[in-house]
Amino acid sequence: MFEKIAALTPGAFYRFQVSPDGKSRFTHLGLGIEDFTGVSRDLIIENENALFDLIPRSYEAEMQQLIQESYQNLSEFCFVFPVIKASGEELWLEARSYPERQHDGVVVWTGFVYDVSRRENANNELREYSNTADKILDNILDAIFTTDEGGVILFANSAAQKLLDFSQEQLLGKNISSIMPAHHQANHDSYIQRYIETGSAQIIGSMLNVEVVDRQHQVIPVELRICEYFQEGQRRFMGTLRDLRPNIERQQELQSLRDSDSMTGMLNRNALLVELGALVDDYAATQAESHALICLDIDDFTLINEGFGVDAGDKVLTQVGGRLASLSHVTAARVQEDEFAVLIKNISDKRQLLNEFNQIKQTLEQVISFENERISFSISAGGCIVDGPKSNALEILHNTQSALSRSKVRNRGELTIYEPEIGDNYRLSAQIDQKLKSPELLSELFLMFQPQYQAGGQLIGYEALLRWKSGTEMIAPDEFIPIAEHNGTILKIGSWLLDQACDFIEWMSARADHESVRLSINISPLQFRQTQFVDEILDKLRQRDIDPKRLHLELTEQLLVDSTEDVSAKMAALNMAGITFSLDDFGTGYSSMRYLAQLPLSELKIDKSFIQGLERTSSNYQIVEAILLLSYGLGLTVIAEGVETSSELTTLQAMGCVYYQGYYFSKPQRLEDLEKL
Repeated sequence: MFEKIAALTPGAFYRFQVSPDGKSRFTHLGLGIEDFTGVSRDLIIENENALFDLIPRSYEAEMQQLIQESYQNLSEFCFVFPVIKASGEELWLEARSYPERQHDGVVVWTGFVYDVSRRENANNELREYSNTADKILDNILDAIFTTDEGGVILFANSAAQKLLDFSQEQLLGKNISSIMPAHHQANHDSYIQRYIETGSAQIIGSMLNVEVVDRQHQVIPVELRICEYFQEGQRRFMGTLRDLRPNIERQQELQSLRDSDSMTGMLNRNALLVELGALVDDYAATQAESHALICLDIDDFTLINEGFGVDAGDKVLTQVGGRLASLSHVTAARVQEDEFAVLIKNISDKRQLLNEFNQIKQTLEQVISFENERISFSISAGGCIVDGPKSNALEILHNTQSALSRSKVRNRGELTIYEPEIGDNYRLSAQIDQKLKSPELLSELFLMFQPQYQAGGQLIGYEALLRWKSGTEMIAPDEFIPIAEHNGTILKIGSWLLDQACDFIEWMSARADHESVRLSINISPLQFRQTQFVDEILDKLRQRDIDPKRLHLELTEQLLVDSTEDVSAKMAALNMAGITFSLDDFGTGYSSMRYLAQLPLSELKIDKSFIQGLERTSSNYQIVEAILLLSYGLGLTVIAEGVETSSELTTLQAMGCVYYQGYYFSKPQRLEDLEKL
């Protein structure tokens, strides 16, 4: 709690106690004390002299007297003192706290230490150099006023007189609020009065943007800073006013440059949208000529940046931008880091758009020399024809970028022209992404279990199949699992799946006819790579008193292809505990003989795409036969997935396959349906 309090204040929170026997110590200190003193908070808590030794001895008697008075009277403790840091830097600190006597007689002060160096230095300088202060202030470019507690102006420097077009004589004796617009006057007066009465500072020491009024009643925006000081025992306020009009003018100049890309000098995204919007409006009004937008991206630009350096990357960007700008018949813009866009007028069809892209691509993909390197690159693009009556610029840009994304995934180095199906797919992915992040996700998931059989009809296991029903909609695993992998929600799903698997294994353990039956579950590569993955599985099994031999994990080829010592070590640790592994959908991915021999796999699963329509004369026959020969040679068992017909089963049996899974034997079922069998 004290740390939170300390974090919310500009000062350093502290608690200090004195016992009846005179012993004293700090019990709590905010981290800010380290900034103030250069001494470790823990060291000060251990020995308060680590702080007190920084205070000049000339202040020691005053400090002890104030502590004693506060101790006896339980009155507020307030002490302003300098500290000399080890670096030689001097700071002025103010300690304010309130004491409370505990039942055992210990008095505890609770309060804050603030850095008041600016205030104290100002006070000291004003006291020591009061005769020269006015001259110094008169040479400061900012307008400076000093007032008394009531807001009466006591001093105004030359800059203040110039800013407001008043003489010194005209300003002195006026209330400071008289140079403010009406809507600022009441607020200012109330702030100052509240500070005087309560010490609560809302504007003291802060920077505010306010307005003042000159002699011609012109409103001037200024930056206001107010500090407090004392002169001959009287409270004074000093206000510094900086004219913001030059800043505003500079901002307006910058605003005029908002449409330009700083690196290439091309139009930027905002300007592109303006130009595109004009073309959309033109087409909507005339229906005369359609136009096109192409978004272009430098493939693997990050690799150029990292391999050749940022300077090389910048040169590629400026060269590409320059080449685009040299095309007189297009309007070119830089949309984001390595993405450019071109607007082309009078494009009537996709063929014409493709021809334009090929010409642009040829211009852009010329080798760029950088120092002693020759940098080659390719361009991927997305295109969209502007011919829709209801289109708007932002939507067209979004659609074109969606087509570009499709190119980078499926047609690198080519142009993909936007079709509604592309947008639909991205929207669907975005919707699934959001649903996966919903707190209701786990309550919408459920498992179905498909039996696995030996050739003689003996049940050897089940595979748990993940299903998701969001509202009334069933979302297919091949739609949501890749997105869950990408956004990380697969970790939450995977943990839930392990819990459900334990429930199912407990159900099997209660059935006499399921004593040796196992459960297979699919493990996400992302989940498997988590540092705590092995401990998570073994802990869940241990807590439920489940034999690890009842759990079988199905891994993807991608995980094994990317296998590292970490993956191998995790598989070995789980295998030693009794958990077995199979390689799922073998033959559909990046098949490698290396991991089959080196990793502790016990089983291969032949993907159903090789089983469907399996006949001796089919090409799949040779593939399945080769997989069986390879597996048996390595001592691995094989399960054929997706067996749906007696013909497929007969062929597999003739080939020597003895384990099966598929609709021919049983469709996947809910646990409640299995319980009825």
